[in-house]
Amino acid sequence: MRMAPADRGGRLLPSFTQEERLLTGRDDHFPNNTLTFGLEITGPLDVALMRRCVGEVTERHESLRTVFPQGGDGQPVLRFLPPEQAVDITEHDLSSAGPRDDGDREGEGEGDGGSGGTGNSGGTGDGEVDSDARLRERGIGLLTEAASRPFHLATGPLFRVDVVTLSPRWHLLAVVVDHLVADGLSCDILRNDLLALYAARHAGRPAQLPQLPLQFADFAASERAHLSGETLRRLISHWRTTLDGVDPIPASGLTDPAAGGGVPRLVVRRTALDDDTRRALRTTSRAHRVTPSAVYAACLKAVIRDRRRAAGMGPERAGDVAIMGSLANRMNRQIADTVGYFATPCVLRTDVSGEAPLLELARRENAVIFAALRHQELPHALITKALNPLQYGARHRAGLRHVPHYVNFDVTDGTAVQTRDVADLVVEQIRVPRDEVPRGGIRVLVRHTGTGPVVELRVRSDLYSDAWADDFLRDHVDNIARTVRGSG
Repeated sequence: MRMAPADRGGRLLPSFTQEERLLTGRDDHFPNNTLTFGLEITGPLDVALMRRCVGEVTERHESLRTVFPQGGDGQPVLRFLPPEQAVDITEHDLSSAGPRDDGDREGEGEGDGGSGGTGNSGGTGDGEVDSDARLRERGIGLLTEAASRPFHLATGPLFRVDVVTLSPRWHLLAVVVDHLVADGLSCDILRNDLLALYAARHAGRPAQLPQLPLQFADFAASERAHLSGETLRRLISHWRTTLDGVDPIPASGLTDPAAGGGVPRLVVRRTALDDDTRRALRTTSRAHRVTPSAVYAACLKAVIRDRRRAAGMGPERAGDVAIMGSLANRMNRQIADTVGYFATPCVLRTDVSGEAPLLELARRENAVIFAALRHQELPHALITKALNPLQYGARHRAGLRHVPHYVNFDVTDGTAVQTRDVADLVVEQIRVPRDEVPRGGIRVLVRHTGTGPVVELRVRSDLYSDAWADDFLRDHVDNIARTVRGSG
């Protein structure tokens, strides 16, 4: 796709991915519509300086200033707010409830949660540790509330920052953006830019941030120019062939008769791969030229196949497994450091029928993933509109009755430094809890962390019981171990 600046004097349109939600679920809000990350900051944070840096980030990334009013013809368009109107910054002061003064926190060991000071008399009692934990929990609760408040897409702002002061040397910070203006990689860019700006401004020097040749509105305009005529027909033809016989939002075929129904709640299970499996995964992936992602996905699909068979589904149908994934869709270096909603869902369909070894299934999955990557410039929104218009926008509508029961699978890279020194601060990434129930029913997420891969399973409680989730995750992890240790 050839990238070119958009005509800022003309009518600016959203991307096809943005347009799908704007046309089908503009006023429907649920946790999946927002992205957030949290920071725990130890040290003398200059809150006023952090506010100025947030303003600079807002000015740097046009996507953060975007709103989506209706055009005169009912179609959504893009508008940009002035930087000073484009972000909500809220400060919460809980320091009066804190049990410690600055000297106590300064004397604590780094990251030890307050096990005692160095050079202070007597250390810290258990009651004070508990009070610190309760104070932090209150702060996290405020960040969770910030992440749960819906945005108004037509008027904005669609970017929010909450800062909680627990003590003069202890703060929590959450950044919340609507998914329409950012994706997961954008959150990494946003965090890095914000901290780099703070460090530079604190030191009184210019920030060394990469140039941004293009903004997201330029990508959206380039996408619309590119995806037309013969190019669009060619790309649609690939996906029409690839998905022949399955929907763009493919049903998983997984059921649990023991599920209790009722109001859906989030059930989460996590397990880390053991050291032997982690080492074998690295060795096997290199030796057989398959990515770890292909191993994870193939082993997941084998679990789905086996459960379908056990439920009475025929072998061929049970072994034709299609799941949803995500593609970064950042093939052009000109947008590598730009904040925006570039990522697109995709369908990964693999034949795992028969009794082929799991390693052979991983090789097949490798080919499926790379085929999807070669065609990622066609967003899932256009694939759905072309192949099954009834599913267009189903993931964005209110309620869950419109959404087929599907499996969503993603691999994320969390190997970047989780704790870093910024100016005279220690900044640690933290998770902001949200009750994000998987709309399709099942989400499998493999996080690559500094200590190795962690497999996380998220399911809807009305569809799958706790026992079912435990068994499913165990089967998936066992398959991974069998594959990389040569017994699969």
